[in-house]
Amino acid sequence: MRAAAAATVAVLFFAACSPQGGHPDGTDGPLDSDLDGGGVSIAVPDHADWPWQGTFGSLMICADEEVTLLWVEPHYRAGRPVTATFTVRSVPERARRTGRQGPWSPVGSSTTPLERLLGQELRSTQVRPLGGAVVDEPCVPNSKADDPYTEILTTLAVDEAGVWIDRLDVHYRAGGRQHVLRVGWSYVGCGRAITDPDVCWVD
Repeated sequence: MRAAAAATVAVLFFAACSPQGGHPDGTDGPLDSDLDGGGVSIAVPDHADWPWQGTFGSLMICADEEVTLLWVEPHYRAGRPVTATFTVRSVPERARRTGRQGPWSPVGSSTTPLERLLGQELRSTQVRPLGGAVVDEPCVPNSKADDPYTEILTTLAVDEAGVWIDRLDVHYRAGGRQHVLRVGWSYVGCGRAITDPDVCWVD
C-alpha cells in the first residue's frame, strides 16, 4: 500500500479480527481494494469544537471495467456520527503531478475540516461526492507510489460519545447489475463510548 500522508493528529492503528483474510463474505463484482483487516482511530483533538471532524482515507479502489458508485453503508460498532460524508479523490500518475509529492499521497487521517483539507493540504485532479461517481482505475498488482489511484475519503462529525465504524459496504453498479464491496477496516473517532484501550486511549 502506498505511504499515507502525515496525519495532523495522534492516531492509533490497530489489528481487527479477520481470520479468513480478504474481504468479508458478500463481496462481489469487479470493484476491489486491498484495505482490510485493521483500522485507524483518531484521538479527540485538543480544544475540540463539538462536534469535531475527522477524515479517514487510504481506501484505494480499482476496477477493470467502468463502475458507478452508488452509496456507502457504514456498520457501527459504537456510537453514531452527527454526519458521515463520503468523497472520491483521484490522483494521476507521478509524471502529471506538480509541486511537492507529499500533498499527492493518500490521506492517513486528519482533523482539518474537509473543505480546507482538500483546498490547501491535498492535491488531486478531481474530488467529487461518492454517489454517482464513475470509477475505471484498473487494478494493478503491487502498485507503487508513482501509479495513479482513486481513493474514498470518509469524513465523520464526532460528538462526545465518539463513533466506531467496523466495516464499510460500498454499493455500486457495473454491467447493468448492482454489487457491493465490503471493506473490513475500522474508522474510529474516540469518545466516551469507546473504552477498548487497543482502539482508543483511556485516561
